[in-house]
Amino acid sequence: MGHSLVSFREQSICAKDYKIEVWLFLAVREIDRSPEIPSWLQEACAFWREQAELHINGCLDPDFDRFITNEERLQVVCQIAQRVHESLTAHGDKLSKNFLNQLCGCTPPNVFYIDNDTELYLKLSSAMIKLLEGRQTQQLDYA
Repeated sequence: MGHSLVSFREQSICAKDYKIEVWLFLAVREIDRSPEIPSWLQEACAFWREQAELHINGCLDPDFDRFITNEERLQVVCQIAQRVHESLTAHGDKLSKNFLNQLCGCTPPNVFYIDNDTELYLKLSSAMIKLLEGRQTQQLDYA
C-alpha cells in the first residue's frame, strides 16, 4: 500500500494509506455519533467516508483546507480528532483484525489478517492533532 500526504495550512503529514483510511473511518464514526451535524460537517463526513472507501494508493486527502474555513470549524474538527485519539487509546495495545475489518467494511482479499499495534495509529492520530492545532514544527512530518 502507498503513502499519502495530508495537508493543512501549508503543512503536511506523510503516512501509509491504510493508517489514514482507519483514521478517516474513525473520524466518520465520531461524526455519525454526534446529535447534530452542521451541513458543512455532513459534507466533510461524506467526503472523508468516500476517501476512506476508495482504497486508492498515494492519493488520500481529507482536504482539510476545503472544510476548515474558520476557527469555529477548526475547533469542531480538533474535537473530533481528539475523540478519535481517545477511542484508539481505549483499545489498549492492539486493534483487533475483526474491529478493523468491521470499521473499514473490508472484504476479501482486502482485509486485515492480523491484529495491529495500536501505536501505529496513535502516532498518526497525534500527528493529525498537531497538524490541525498548528503545532507542527516542520513543513512535512512522517507518521
